[in-house]
Amino acid sequence: MPDDARKDPDPADFTAPEPELDVHPLSILEGQPLIVRGRGWDTCPVLLTVNDRPVRIARAALGAIWRPRGVQPDAHGEFVVELSTLGLSLGKQVITAISAHETRKT
Repeated sequence: MPDDARKDPDPADFTAPEPELDVHPLSILEGQPLIVRGRGWDTCPVLLTVNDRPVRIARAALGAIWRPRGVQPDAHGEFVVELSTLGLSLGKQVITAISAHETRKT
């Protein structure tokens, strides 16, 4: 077999997927649960905010609650959390996720 026929892949050729957030449902009433699903986050804890304010994570269905306002993704970089919406004002809300080491943001 020629030397160039079988080469190990170069790790520099691989790129991590862009992190994603999905929010369901898109329209709620105050007090109803809001489900946030994240993908592509690696395993670094992720901090969540709504309108640049800390959120209260009611529970984690995938991943684990990390400190008061964050989630530790699973081994595949995914999480699913339920956020409390008590106290949110009427209107559009901006949900932000940023890795605790600030390497990924969406």
